[in-house]
Formats: sequence, structure tokens, C-alpha cells
Amino acid sequence: MAMPAMPQFIGRLLMKTSFKPAIQNKTDIKNIHSASHLILFTTKQKSPEGWIETGRLLERFLLKTTELGIANAYHN
Repeated sequence: MAMPAMPQFIGRLLMKTSFKPAIQNKTDIKNIHSASHLILFTTKQKSPEGWIETGRLLERFLLKTTELGIANAYHN
């Protein structure tokens, strides 16, 4: 779930008061269990180059599935 852009002071206040690990974990588990498929992208390289290549792979995947009419969403 994407968050809209907002002033930093509001974002910090929301993070301190609204977003708690236990609540976020519960939401994440619910979303994962409701998904028909789950794909995990990883990299062997612990470097910016590896992260960039993994990001490129993710983008190619998202573009191809969209082209095929498959709905997708990603979870950080």
C-alpha cells in the first residue's frame, strides 16, 4: 500500500502513532495469504550493482505480466 507524499513532520507523527510492527505484520500476513501466487526476487550480490540488477529483473517481470493482463503488486 503506497503512502501519499506529505510533509516530513506529519509523516513522522503518523509513523510514531499509527504504524506498529504487530499491526503491520498482521496486515502483511493477511495480504500474503490472500495472494494466489508469491514470487521472491533475491540477489547473490550484496552490492548496489546486484540490487540494481534485481530491480531491473523486477521491472521486466512487472511489465511482462501487465502486458499479459495479469494483475500484480509487490511487497517490500
